[in-house]
Amino acid sequence: MSDPTLFFSYASADLQEAENLEAWLLAPPRAYTVWRDRSGIPPGAPDYYAPILEGIRSSANFLVQLSPRWLRSSVSAREIADAHALAKKLVPVVHPAIPRDPTTAEGRARKSELFEVLAGSSAKDLLEPINWVWLLQREGDPIDASPIAEVLATDFPWKRQHSVIEVRRARWQSVQDTSALVRGAELAGLLDAAFSGPPDREPRLNDAQREFLLASQRQDAAERERTEALHAGTHARSLAFTARERGDAEPDTALLLASEAAAAAAVPESRSALGLLLHRHAPLTRVLHEHGTGRTISGVAISPHGDWFASVDRANALNDKRSAQLLVWDLRTGDRISSHQATGSFTALAWGQRWLAVASRGTIGWLRWDDWKERFRGNTPTSLGDDAAPDFMAFSPPSADFAEGELLAWGTRWGDIGVIRVGDHVRTRTRVAEAPSSDALTGLAWLADGRLLTAEGGRLVVRDPFALNGAREVAAPGRVFSLACVADRWVAACGAAEGHGLLFGVGDAAGDLRRVGPPDLAPLVAWAGTGPQAEVLIGSTSARTGVAMVTLATAGGESSVLLEGEAVPISALAADATGQFIVAGDVRGRVWLWDRARRSALTALCSSAREASIRVAEGRIVLLGAALDAAQQPTAGASADHVQAPQMQLTPNIVARIADGSPDAASGVSLVHLFDRQGDGLTPRATIDAQARVLQVALDPRSRYLYALVEDLGLHWRRWRLDDPARPPETLMLLHSGMPGRDVVFVGDERVVFADGDDLVFMPTDDPDAHTRRTAHDNPVKRLVSAADRVVSLACSFLDTRVDQLRLWAATGEPLGIVTLPENMVDMAIEPDATRVIALGASGSLWDVSLGIDVWSAHATRIAGRSLTAEERRRFHTDTWRARVV
Repeated sequence: MSDPTLFFSYASADLQEAENLEAWLLAPPRAYTVWRDRSGIPPGAPDYYAPILEGIRSSANFLVQLSPRWLRSSVSAREIADAHALAKKLVPVVHPAIPRDPTTAEGRARKSELFEVLAGSSAKDLLEPINWVWLLQREGDPIDASPIAEVLATDFPWKRQHSVIEVRRARWQSVQDTSALVRGAELAGLLDAAFSGPPDREPRLNDAQREFLLASQRQDAAERERTEALHAGTHARSLAFTARERGDAEPDTALLLASEAAAAAAVPESRSALGLLLHRHAPLTRVLHEHGTGRTISGVAISPHGDWFASVDRANALNDKRSAQLLVWDLRTGDRISSHQATGSFTALAWGQRWLAVASRGTIGWLRWDDWKERFRGNTPTSLGDDAAPDFMAFSPPSADFAEGELLAWGTRWGDIGVIRVGDHVRTRTRVAEAPSSDALTGLAWLADGRLLTAEGGRLVVRDPFALNGAREVAAPGRVFSLACVADRWVAACGAAEGHGLLFGVGDAAGDLRRVGPPDLAPLVAWAGTGPQAEVLIGSTSARTGVAMVTLATAGGESSVLLEGEAVPISALAADATGQFIVAGDVRGRVWLWDRARRSALTALCSSAREASIRVAEGRIVLLGAALDAAQQPTAGASADHVQAPQMQLTPNIVARIADGSPDAASGVSLVHLFDRQGDGLTPRATIDAQARVLQVALDPRSRYLYALVEDLGLHWRRWRLDDPARPPETLMLLHSGMPGRDVVFVGDERVVFADGDDLVFMPTDDPDAHTRRTAHDNPVKRLVSAADRVVSLACSFLDTRVDQLRLWAATGEPLGIVTLPENMVDMAIEPDATRVIALGASGSLWDVSLGIDVWSAHATRIAGRSLTAEERRRFHTDTWRARVV
């Protein structure tokens, strides 16, 4: 049974009148549901008031048959107090025997009695403010209680709101201005009042009032969206600028801030900062934080087969009681595959052909991969017999071919040095300095012939591994910071009074000192690669401002910075035998991983075509050209088809074709034939004589203009109206570079973009004089494509002409980011929704370049290897833009 419409309260002495009123309330068409004590309280109920209270609670209205007898009842006073506490609508209906305007003495006496009793009643404060319902019943006539129905149907708070809506609607209609609409909290209140109640309540909304509220809601939503967009855009710009500022010193934090900026709003500044950072740190694969903040990475090593790398840490403060960790990672992905802990600190590690050696104070531990159990397992550790903690370790090269098998050389900065035969713990040991000091030994490595090269006391010394006391000096540069060998070639980071540098040598012979870095640079060195072209990896152990953390240098003196930084020194370096993968550890517990063949937001699809062109149409990659390798599927859901390149450029309605022209033209190619497309056929439309050599033509999307690049005392872009091709053309611009641009693209119907040498020109189609010239590349633009509101340009990289760069632009010319491609490109095409570019490399490889800022944001977060800390969120206010805007 549904809840009652009303609770009926009356005095027992007024029962007859109450029953008459109840009969009227129950009769159709009203058919109210009424709770009354005579039917609502079960006979013999132990607590007669509990059903009364439940009836009040379940009823929407509290109707009182008001009389002196009711006012004198204590139960009635309790009932109305509870009804008021439960926020029920109070409907006082005066007893029909009491007239509102008495004309007889008896009537005046009854009304007077009512007000006298009310004055002393506890219900006075609740009843007096209400406009009572007065009923007039003549003897013999049925009761007319129609005012009660009006009161029950009327939502009085809503009626007040309804009046406000009508007043505001009338004003809006009179001024016809959005300022007269309601918004914000007022609109929310009116909408809640208008649509939260029953649909049949009075007064009802009419169509005009509904339209007014709907218009207000649309305007309020648009204003809120605009305000929040402005707030989010401002916040995104702030984060983007902060990210760019921190891009050198704290690249992982900078990438996270750029990702936050992109999440806040995809404004040009946030997209540009994100693209710039991903371009700057393109080979950076991951920043790994699992060693814990504040731990020093004491060693990194890459497995000989090039699949794994390992890192170990040690405490960086006396009160750091955390366990030391040995972590093994997948070299290509940066995913952790094994973890080992120990008390104290790990001081060094080295990876041999079979064993991974890990040093700690007094011992060297051994780990080897178990193919059967698919995990690393340990062997009995080697005791060093005292508290010696190796700082340097190196396994002998396979070229040494010792009868004893693989040997491990180890040394400490205090001058201890030893050689261990792996597996049986047999070892030789000596001390390189009679007076120990913290820099008695600063480096240790193997030469290809099995001799040891050590850096000790500012000298480079060659030792026999089985007679460590016999030493022969190779060079005495004065101070040696670190040492690395690859086959017979070695390099030492040295310091002297006249400056610091790298000392190169082969076997027993030392070369010249090559200057690198500022005077106080104390670098680590490692070889990146094994061949004659192997590069030198330099890691800065200095916190001096402006010193790069990790640099890659060639033997010819050229260098490139892998990681900028000014506050966090590098503590460990390693590279694989190919020089493709580089690992570094710092004193804050971070491990940095680079894949030099990797580029951000870039995926190789297939090797399909050579010297061809490419288009993207209807979800398919179409290769145009003569040479085609084996057909392959480039990616899921897309296929590559090969067709012959068409000779005409197609648009929805018109086809243009350049043809030989009049003899007086500079090259004889000055005519442009126009055709209408009709089904599969072409119908001649008109011929335009450019009176000069035509190098390129393009038709705008709406077929309003023909754009042509003509050679006439310079290179000019001109355009003809297609509705009147005989009209003289309009000269749009003269190319500054004097080099013919390959492409012209359109951004919607409003803008056309030309390439002019290194620059791009963004020109409104309706106002050519308002064009914007942007410095795009450092080399001439080779290719332009456009889709949606994005433009992508392609040019050869200035720093490395073996690779190309894509640059992304907004429709108005704002730069949105850079992606470096790993080879020179033949052609490129863009998806219609501008989500990706497919580029065709000179090698025949197809490259899938994502342009989605969400993809770039996820890529940046993955590289950074963590999320922002609570302190960083507080410092950079990364969540403030999400606050509600009222």
